[in-house]
Amino acid sequence: MKRSVAATVMTVLSLMSGSVQAGPAERLADILAWDYVTPEGQLASRKTASFEGCVLKLTLDKLDACSKGASVGRSDTYIDIRILKADRADVEHSRPARPFPGAPGAGLVYSYRWAYNRLLKVANATGDRIFDEEFRKYPKDVASRLESLSERYREEIDPQSYSKSRETVSYCSGAELTTPLRASSVTFFMAPEKTDEFIDLLEEYALNCEAAYQG
Repeated sequence: MKRSVAATVMTVLSLMSGSVQAGPAERLADILAWDYVTPEGQLASRKTASFEGCVLKLTLDKLDACSKGASVGRSDTYIDIRILKADRADVEHSRPARPFPGAPGAGLVYSYRWAYNRLLKVANATGDRIFDEEFRKYPKDVASRLESLSERYREEIDPQSYSKSRETVSYCSGAELTTPLRASSVTFFMAPEKTDEFIDLLEEYALNCEAAYQG
């Protein structure tokens, strides 16, 4: 994708000032957003996306799920796109099964860059060990398990090892749990007809982020 020097310079200045490049960022967010509407026509959950500089935030809001007895009300996923292999040649396509009508029918799989992925694997291994220990300790007491998990994750996992790809889950009980995303790759879901546009936009946005923050 070719861009003028002036356009690239303006994008770099925008990112360095902490603002988001409005056009591509808004379009990427729009592609990633979707609503789950029940067969009865009721809005059950909503997924939204936004950028803060080079960090993509994905929010899944289950709306009034807590009032209906669900355990999870919301999740927020944060991904710094500079840790992704964003070149078109590195992106893999997947066709996830649609769990409900209207769900995104295509997935784009982005691998992490090697150095960050190595850190993330260590964080995953530590997190898995902690989870197994706490599950054995509190097999039925979910509230105590979540409280202990939250404390141990903060204390025993180096935050730098997953600071650029993490998820915070907000439980209906009031507990919050921040964990590393799984290593190797992350998958973005969207309508099949939007995959090519998304790949081009994210590749360009990632390159601009690299230029803005290099060195």
